[in-house]
Amino acid sequence: MTAFQAPIFQSLELARKWVNLQSLDEEVMLCKVGRIYKSDDTVSFRYEFHNHHSAYSMNNDITVVKWEVIEGWH
Repeated sequence: MTAFQAPIFQSLELARKWVNLQSLDEEVMLCKVGRIYKSDDTVSFRYEFHNHHSAYSMNNDITVVKWEVIEGWH
């Protein structure tokens, strides 16, 4: 499994349980990501899996308000 193939979670506990059942093909990081959505301008925090490249590309994503790495697996 790659970070790109991982689903997005609303629960930290579910994300951790899910990744521990996977066979990883790359180093992945679990990130807490706050995104703003145009529909109502509210920020929604979710748990997403990223690799190094996709994590740093969030700095250029205008929908991302805040992101932080929680932990990683390899």
